[in-house]
Amino acid sequence: MDLGSFSSNLTKLQYLDLRHTNALIKVEDIQRMEMLECFGGAFDCNYYNQYMQKYLDMFFGLKTYHLRIGNVYGESSVRWERINLMRFVPNEPETKTILFRDCDHFSHILPKDLTCMHIEKNSNWVCLCDALSYNTSSSLRKIETNDCQQLESLFCLSGSCSFCTKIHNLEVLELKSLESLTVVCKDVDVGQSLSPGGIFSCLKYFSIFGCNLIEKLFTPQLVLQLQNLEKILVSNCASMKEIFAESNSDDDDSSSITLPKLSLLGLYCDLPQLKTVCKGIIRCGYSKPTLYCPGLKRRPPTVKLIDVESPYFGIFP
Repeated sequence: MDLGSFSSNLTKLQYLDLRHTNALIKVEDIQRMEMLECFGGAFDCNYYNQYMQKYLDMFFGLKTYHLRIGNVYGESSVRWERINLMRFVPNEPETKTILFRDCDHFSHILPKDLTCMHIEKNSNWVCLCDALSYNTSSSLRKIETNDCQQLESLFCLSGSCSFCTKIHNLEVLELKSLESLTVVCKDVDVGQSLSPGGIFSCLKYFSIFGCNLIEKLFTPQLVLQLQNLEKILVSNCASMKEIFAESNSDDDDSSSITLPKLSLLGLYCDLPQLKTVCKGIIRCGYSKPTLYCPGLKRRPPTVKLIDVESPYFGIFP
C-alpha cells in the first residue's frame, strides 16, 4: 500500500498507527499532516536514510512516536505490540521510540528528541557507534539491545564520536543475548573520555543477560561515571569473572569504589566463572545494597560495603 495516494486528504489527522500494516511510508507523506501528534509505523532503511536528514526536526515534532527501521516485511516483534501511542507521559522513556530490527545499513541519523531505542537482530553491527549518529545533543534515556550476533561492544567513548558525545541522559541500559559482546566500551584514552559527567553519569539501571563472552563488566575507569547507578542485574553470562574489575594502579585507595546510590546488585543463575564482585570495598552513600544470588551454586568471595555516612560496616555473606 502506498500511503502517498491518500495522505493529501489526511492533513488534519492527529493519530496514525500503521505498525501492523504493509504501508510503504515516506517522510514526505507524513510531513503534510501538520496536526499529527501520535505516529507509529515502519520504514525501510533506504527511505529512512534518504529523508531523515532533510526532515529531521520537522518530522519529530510529535508528542509520541514508535518507528521500526529495517526490514519492513520481516517478522513482527512482541515489543511492537505493547507500545501505547496515546501515552504522553514525560517520565516514560518509551514515549518516543525507534526500533532498529533486521537492519544491516549503517550511518543512521537519530532525532534529538528520541527517548528510547531498541536494537534487535542486526547481524552486521559490531559497535553501535558504527551504525548510529546524532547531529546535536540527544534526549535518549533508554537503550535495549537484543540478539545482535556480531556486536562486540556498545560504545567507543571517543571524543570525536557523533554518537557517544551527544548522549548525556541515559538512565536504562539492557543487554540481552549478545553472543560476541566482550566489553561494554572499547579501550580509549581514559583521561579524555571517561570523565564523571560522561555518557553513564545519569545511568540508574543496568542489566545484562545471556552475553557469554564478556569476562569483566565494569572497568575501574567506567565506575567513575556510575554515581547515579541504583540497580545492577547480571545473569546467564558463562564467562563473567568480575563485576567490578580490579585496578592495576598501585594507589592504596584503588581497591575502593564509590557507588553512592546503589540499592540492588542481583546475581542470578548461570554465572559459573564468577570469582568476585569486587576485590575491595564498595562505598555506599546512605544504605547497604542488597546482594541477591538465587540459583548460584556458590557465592562469590566476601565483599565489604561501607555506608560512608555512618560507622556501620556491612559484609555480604
